[in-house]
Amino acid sequence: MNRPHASPATAGLTALLCAALSASCGHSRLTAAPEPATSPQAPPPPTGSPGAGSNPASPTPPAPPPPTAPPVPAGPARTAAGYLTALNTHDARPRHDQGLHDANTRTRRYVTDGVYAQIENPQTRTSPPLWQQLVAAGAVTSVHVDKIAVPEGAPAPTTQHVEVRITYTVTTTGTRLHHAQTLAQAMQVSATPAGWRIDQLLPF
Repeated sequence: MNRPHASPATAGLTALLCAALSASCGHSRLTAAPEPATSPQAPPPPTGSPGAGSNPASPTPPAPPPPTAPPVPAGPARTAAGYLTALNTHDARPRHDQGLHDANTRTRRYVTDGVYAQIENPQTRTSPPLWQQLVAAGAVTSVHVDKIAVPEGAPAPTTQHVEVRITYTVTTTGTRLHHAQTLAQAMQVSATPAGWRIDQLLPF
């Protein structure tokens, strides 16, 4: 299945860091036939009442529940979660990360060569001014994975390919700094000789 590539989940985090550093059914009406003129007229039976010459209206059956998405297998789930955690975790305290690019490097074990080439692009999250602001605040950025699921409308997982959509929260804390934002990213995880690897980043 060919799906368009999406750039790595970097723009959302860059914006996050910049923001952190700036502060019914109706029934038919049934009536009885009129009595002869010499007899008093009987009142009409209640709506839907039996004995008026018709069967009562049938109740509307409940709507079927929506289909349940198949679960994401454990292996692809671990790979997808590990990738996003590595990509979005930073530590700007002394003797820790040397720049935003360190997080890019940590994703290597979770992705194919093609995806890693996208992540290693020199234009990808290497902003020295932003990093210096994080250093000044002694900032640490952490990730909490909120949900891992097969995207709506995606094919069911197979033994070779699984599409995954992850919702996750990125939290940045430091001196006079605390900011959290929930983001999402979709990807395809495929079986390779080295194990499950992300081989496509997908629009979410």
